[in-house]
Amino acid sequence: MNLESWILLDTETTGIKAPVYVVELAAQRMRGWTPEGPSFRRLLNHNAAIPPEASRVNGYTREILERDGEPPRQVYDAFDRYVGERPLVAYNLRHNSGGQCGLARPRVLAGGNPAWVIVRREPSIEPCGVDGNGHVDA
Repeated sequence: MNLESWILLDTETTGIKAPVYVVELAAQRMRGWTPEGPSFRRLLNHNAAIPPEASRVNGYTREILERDGEPPRQVYDAFDRYVGERPLVAYNLRHNSGGQCGLARPRVLAGGNPAWVIVRREPSIEPCGVDGNGHVDA
């Protein structure tokens, strides 16, 4: 890792059954293992129902997101600017995205163990795999 710059990412979602929406997107720029600069944290309002079991885990209700959340496109655009060209690292995103490895725009992210992610910008949810170099490619 040395002094390589990367992004540590965490999400909260509406659950594990499709359709799955990200309701919180949080990230921290890292240089090696040291946090660098301000963190990123935004709530997303998809105007979608949040199952009670998801609310018990993440603490968010539709009312909270309607009050404090921002339009998803606005959040993803801000996140895209925050990330720049840095690789993303996430843990257990397969669980947080309804059994899929990817999340919708701005990036397709890794699931399972922390992994370097090959960046894509298409707005889609796609299964992912690991290439021969240990990179996740969706």
